Amino acid sequence: MILKTLKKAALRFSAPPHEYRDAVFDCLLGATRGLSGRAYKKAYRAELEAIRVEEGTVGSALHRLLTNR
Repeated sequence: MILKTLKKAALRFSAPPHEYRDAVFDCLLGATRGLSGRAYKKAYRAELEAIRVEEGTVGSALHRLLTNR
């Protein structure tokens, strides 16, 4: 599921795409490690929302990867 989501991402990168992908993968993997079923799904969705917020936060690590600022 994680890799499928990452493959669907269509973003303009300032950093090499693999750096962004690796950062997002690490976030998702850390949030879902050891979980299954509903707990996995809930944690996965919550982490996707946290990633979305971080991407839009000027100065955050993911925002810098996307914008090179």
